[in-house]
This record gives sequence, structure tokens and C-alpha cells, in this order.
Amino acid sequence: MTAPYILPEDPFDASLFMVGCDSISVTATPEAGEPFTFTAYFDNTFFDPSIKSMVLETTQPRLTCAHADVVSLERAKAVLTVKGIDYCLREVQPDGAGTAVLILEYT
Repeated sequence: MTAPYILPEDPFDASLFMVGCDSISVTATPEAGEPFTFTAYFDNTFFDPSIKSMVLETTQPRLTCAHADVVSLERAKAVLTVKGIDYCLREVQPDGAGTAVLILEYT
């Protein structure tokens, strides 16, 4: 007879999701506090918020990471260094399942 399977308290370990060939190391420098690093996926997709005849072409830099790694960061009060480029943290969007999307803007 096999023992019953017992779910851990946190059935989804977001840190396991962050291990992959595309993941990168990011340095966060909070306004108050010590810099720290965490692992994330970087995406800098093309974005075209055109309004009628006005055409705007830009990108939307964002990171996907474990929410627990960035819960201490406050909106717009941290600088994130990604691949040697500094970004301001604009917004943290937790998904409720252990990961979060960080919306960045160029400094």
C-alpha cells in the first residue's frame, strides 16, 4: 500500500518556473534598502498605441518573476537593471498564483 500524496502548503513553487534558458538575473535597487538580485524573464514587445491619425510606436518592457522576490518593491521607487539598462518600476501585477509581471519604463 502506498502512502497518500499530500500537497505542500504552496502547491506552486514559482521559483521552479523561473529556471530556464531564457531567464536572466535582474538587479533591483530600492529607494530605501540594499540592492538585491532575482531571476526573471524579460520581454520588450513592440507596442503601437495609435489613436486615429496619430501613430505612436514604442516598446513595453516587462519582467515576469516570482512575486515573492519582488513583494518588497514599491511602485516607482525602485530601479531595475536588466541586461545593463536601468528601468524604473512602474507597476507590479501579481497573478495570484505566485508570479507577477513588472511593468517597466525607461529611466
